[in-house]
Amino acid sequence: MVRRKSMLALLLGCAFLFTWTAWANDQEVEARMRRDITFLASDECEGRGPGTLGIDKAADYIAAEFRKSGLKPAGADGGFFQPFNIYGASELEGASRVTLKGPLGQEIELKQGTDFELLGLSAAGKVSAPVVFVGFGATAKDIGYDDYKDMDVTGKIVIALRHAPRWGSKDAPFDGERKEQHASFDTKLALADSNKAAGVIIVNDESEAAKGDALIPFRTLAFSVPCSIPAVQMRTGIKRSKTPVKNVIGVVEGAGPLAKETVVVGAHYDHLGWGGFGSLSKSKEKEIHHGADDNGSGTTSVIELARRFGAMKDRQGRRLVFMTFSGEERGLLGSRHYCNREPIFKLDDTIAMVNLDMVGRLPEADESGKSKLFVEGTGTAKHFEGMIDKLNPGFALTKKPGGLGPSDHDSFYRKNIPVLFFWTGIHPDYHRPSDTSDKINVAGMRQICDFAEKVISRLATDAGRPEYVKLGNTFSMGMQRPKVARIGISPDYETDKEGVLVGSVSEDGPAAKAGMKGGDLIVEVAGKQVKNLNTYMVLMGQQQAGQTIEISVLRGKEKIVLKVVPK
Repeated sequence: MVRRKSMLALLLGCAFLFTWTAWANDQEVEARMRRDITFLASDECEGRGPGTLGIDKAADYIAAEFRKSGLKPAGADGGFFQPFNIYGASELEGASRVTLKGPLGQEIELKQGTDFELLGLSAAGKVSAPVVFVGFGATAKDIGYDDYKDMDVTGKIVIALRHAPRWGSKDAPFDGERKEQHASFDTKLALADSNKAAGVIIVNDESEAAKGDALIPFRTLAFSVPCSIPAVQMRTGIKRSKTPVKNVIGVVEGAGPLAKETVVVGAHYDHLGWGGFGSLSKSKEKEIHHGADDNGSGTTSVIELARRFGAMKDRQGRRLVFMTFSGEERGLLGSRHYCNREPIFKLDDTIAMVNLDMVGRLPEADESGKSKLFVEGTGTAKHFEGMIDKLNPGFALTKKPGGLGPSDHDSFYRKNIPVLFFWTGIHPDYHRPSDTSDKINVAGMRQICDFAEKVISRLATDAGRPEYVKLGNTFSMGMQRPKVARIGISPDYETDKEGVLVGSVSEDGPAAKAGMKGGDLIVEVAGKQVKNLNTYMVLMGQQQAGQTIEISVLRGKEKIVLKVVPK
């Protein structure tokens, strides 16, 4: 009996010691994660906007932590960085002028900022040409409306009214829910461009009179995809610079029979910098958008996971690649660069990608005692949902099967790689300066890391490779997308070529069935010239699903006409 009591006391003591050690370790982990996110979301990192000194400091910090964790550099020149360029905002360069000339030699010089303003998506150029009025500059074939019908605007400057017909009508809005699409500057300029106009002048319509007839500031549209013709002005000084950025990549090599296969663990580390394009702040002043949750939290989690796997001795299983992307807020540019242009590790050997984006706002437990966590991509491989359920440590999971959506897992899923995406949901500080580190639920972020670690371990060691499942887009943030006939391509944004460069083609999609390939340059849609992505989207918006259209592409120097049936 004495011996049994001694043994029981020893076991209880060991259990207490184990529990206390686990608690102490959790506290230690949370302390270092708090340190990471506090730095990444600090004023020093300037909101990690591309082109700022702050984002370079963040990249250096991530690389240093990868190195401390024992990761091998997997970037260029033996370092942790994978450099590439993105296009920055348009910038004014020099003075701009608009001069109106009458038939008898009259001249009226307009004043910039008072009589006219440049549009941020204008091209640079000098144009002297006749003007022609094109109403609202809208084309809505579904309802038989076309301001360009029987109009020859080739080489001319078109004058178009702002907005769309019946703009103020709630009972009979022009073309129903698509009226905003017709009224956008992108659409108006793209239509003028596709009709071979030489320039565009947008004139405020009557609906703007009550608002003071204000002009749109240049910076408002400076981050938009530029059109190919001058807009508003006849003589323009605009430059659009390239911004050098970089992904940060480290690797823990595998061992054993699965060593040549790869699991990618990723998060984007860029954010909105000092605001501007993408900001939801109502303030007119420049402010640092700290991006603690979006996506300092995911970056912190990738750093933490790198520490854990980097510390494992004699680890067996697949190679683990830890990657933080830049340019996500500009259109998943970092992950697209990796997948479309420079996959350091073969995509055919990449069996899964785990993405962490906005994992810092885990809510308090509900009545069931569980906290709500979103997991996307559970249907992108046949066994993923069952694996997630089995490994779930106690979250109230909201699972969605799809692998497409506005975060970096999308780039990998389009390459037929199964994906999982962890996040905790949208909140009132999203894309605002108030997304600060003091609002992060660090304990919750650590718990998500614990869950992700189990998932990554399983992916790294299971003998069977996850079987990819092709699904549509099931992701939604409550935003409506314009109705556009689609052919199943992903554009390559990292190009300055005239046209739309195809980055990837969806398997069994309309484009693939017609013979389109990644690397093709789309130059015409339904007989109309395509100069950029805006023109392409507008022209595709005029097409009907199920009706065959001709799309011309350049493949090398050869022009090929493909017959495509959009869906």
